[in-house]
Amino acid sequence: MATYISHAEKYFKSFSTKNIPQLQKTYSDNIVLKDWNGAWAGKQPVLDINSTLFNAVNILSITINEILEIGSRTYCHINIQVDENLLDVLDVIDWDENFQILKIEAFQG
Repeated sequence: MATYISHAEKYFKSFSTKNIPQLQKTYSDNIVLKDWNGAWAGKQPVLDINSTLFNAVNILSITINEILEIGSRTYCHINIQVDENLLDVLDVIDWDENFQILKIEAFQG
C-alpha cells in the first residue's frame, strides 16, 4: 500500500538526481513552494526554479533523517548537500489524494 512517506522518499530521489520529468509528474498543477529564498506558485515556476538550482550546482544529494506522516502531510527532516554546503532542512509537504505535491514549505535549521 502506498504511503505519503514512500512518495516523499521517491520525491527526494527525483530531486537529488535532478529528474525534471519525474518531478513534473510529482507536482500538482497548483503546487506552492516556499523556502528561505522565496516563494513560487504553479507547476512551471517551481520546475523553473528547480532547473535553475540543478544547473547551478555540481553536487546535490539528500539524506533523509526522519519522515513523519500525519494525515496527508509529511514532515521530512533532511540534510541537503549542495556542492560544499550542508543544509539541515525541514520540509513540510502537503499531498493530494493522487500522491501529488500540493505545497512544500522548507525551513532551514
